Order: sequence, then C-alpha cells, then structure tokens
Amino acid sequence: MSLAPKQPLVIRRSINSEASLSEENAPKMSREEVTSMVREHLECLLKLICPAPDDISVTAVHGERTTIFKIDCSKKNVGRVLGKGGQNINGLRKFILAITSNHGFRSIVEVPYHPIDV
Repeated sequence: MSLAPKQPLVIRRSINSEASLSEENAPKMSREEVTSMVREHLECLLKLICPAPDDISVTAVHGERTTIFKIDCSKKNVGRVLGKGGQNINGLRKFILAITSNHGFRSIVEVPYHPIDV
C-alpha cells in the first residue's frame, strides 16, 4: 500500500474560439463611457429609493486612477440613501466598484454631510 497522494482528475474541454468571451473579443469601452453609464444608472437607482427624486443628482469627478461619484441630495433624502446601518450606500458602493474595477479604474461614492440641527 502506497501513501503517495493521488493525482486530481482534470477534465479538459476544447472551447470554440469564435464563441469564447475573452478580453480580445469583448467590446472595449473608454473610461468616460463607463463613467457616464454608471453615473446615469446610479442616479436612476437613487431616484427610485428616495421619496423626493427631483432633489437628487450625481456628478462624476475624474482623478488619475480614481473616479469620484458625488451624490447631491436634500436633507430628507439622506436617510433613504444611507439605509439602515448604511446597508443601501454600502451595497451601491460595492456594485459600482465591481463595475468600474472590471474596466480598470477605481471608484468612490460620496454622500453629502448634513449636520444635525440642535
């Protein structure tokens, strides 16, 4: 009885080169195109969440390797944008980061700060 480890079973399948979805065949989008699409979709999602959708706008600021998406909204919409424990904004940030990192740049989603009136 030998104690040598067993070789794992490897199944190799050939893929049709025309049907493969490699980076060479995927359509290339510029950073500006991706940013404008992400900005429009982020604004649309935020307008669906908030009770006063007319007060929401999103602007994009380009850095060297990072794009900052700034959310401008009224004080009454900030609670809905943030969500319970920050769940809404964290989910949106992860979603936007996944899209932009797939295209080769970082992104940050900023929410306005409104101090509490005392």
